[in-house]
Amino acid sequence: MPLFNRRKKADMALYNAVEKRTAPIISKKTKSIEVKGKVKAKLLNVRKTPDLNAKVIGQVSIGQILDVLNRLGEWYQVIYKNNKSGYVYAKYIELLREEKSGIVTAGVLNVREKPNTTSLVLGKLHKNDVVNVLQELQEWVRIKYNNKEAYAYKQFISLSDVPIQPNPVVNSTTFFYQRNDLASFPLAPSNPITVPSGYHEAIAAKTWNNYGGLIKKISDELQIDVATGLSVLCVESSGQGFSNDKMIIRFENHVLDMFWGKNNIDKFDEHFKYNKKSRRNDHYFRASKNDDWEVCHTSQDMEWKVLNFAMTLDETNALKSISMGAPQVMGFNHKFIGYSTPQEMFTMFNKDIRFHLLALFDFCKYKPERIRFLQRRDFYQFSVEYNGTAAPAQYEERLKKYYNIFRSILPS
Repeated sequence: MPLFNRRKKADMALYNAVEKRTAPIISKKTKSIEVKGKVKAKLLNVRKTPDLNAKVIGQVSIGQILDVLNRLGEWYQVIYKNNKSGYVYAKYIELLREEKSGIVTAGVLNVREKPNTTSLVLGKLHKNDVVNVLQELQEWVRIKYNNKEAYAYKQFISLSDVPIQPNPVVNSTTFFYQRNDLASFPLAPSNPITVPSGYHEAIAAKTWNNYGGLIKKISDELQIDVATGLSVLCVESSGQGFSNDKMIIRFENHVLDMFWGKNNIDKFDEHFKYNKKSRRNDHYFRASKNDDWEVCHTSQDMEWKVLNFAMTLDETNALKSISMGAPQVMGFNHKFIGYSTPQEMFTMFNKDIRFHLLALFDFCKYKPERIRFLQRRDFYQFSVEYNGTAAPAQYEERLKKYYNIFRSILPS
């Protein structure tokens, strides 16, 4: 779900008050650093807060490798010296991976348990699939496949940089949800498939049968494999936008703190808690200071309970603090998908799943690199852009899992 790691610079000032209330020293013992970045500028300022006017607290030089903690709009939060965190301008950082990337050049390529042609076939890759290459052998490459190590024939994998397709021709000033042709375009495909018995396979098939028509229409326009867009929906919300006639939401305590709690510290602390060192974790809520603390994120009923209470404190900021519907776009991102207020976004999402689906692509279109990562199926980099730096490798594996399922069950 896209969290508060994406916002324009205008939102940065709102973040500063919360950042001051968190520990300035990041403990590597309590946080696993998964994403690293290489400095591309000759000399790059490290700032105290994500703002060009913020105090410069250090500098890093070209080629230096940094631990990247989070993305905040146009900034990365990094560890730069003595375990301290600061902010650098994202466009001067190249995100790195421990593995190389390769692209499949054969129409279909077997993935094997061992590096020989008689070994057990674990699955298949298809042309233009992106793979993580762990090691090059003489005729084989050791790869990561479905979160396990496996082997593929080296001749059919290009280890050069994965090509980026040209930018799709998209009207950037018109949001998908505003287009009349998409307002009436069929949600369901003309060729539904039989739902398999497997859990993930069933989710994938139902997502296609329910929304494949519209998803394919937009995917074709954006030059994206339809299986890719469908996979994002499956990972974000299992292909669902509503549960028991209510929109699926997730209330984020730390985001409310950013927008409202900084100006209402005592009131916020009376009703909400979260882990200040790992802001997405350990969320608690109570309606009264005399009540016991309740664990958040245990059910949709709980999510709505917290939201309804927060709306009595500040409706606008409460709605900014939830991720909404099938694509789980945060309310504070309302402008990026064409809505003037979070209330308008909330109202439209509550009306029809169609607005959820169109928002997925509008949110990706807002940052063209998201579209390019989807085009080349670089799920790792897309995960960093769409879902933050918390666990992109795990998110990538889930996307790949669904992508491979869709490739096997979708009509040819």
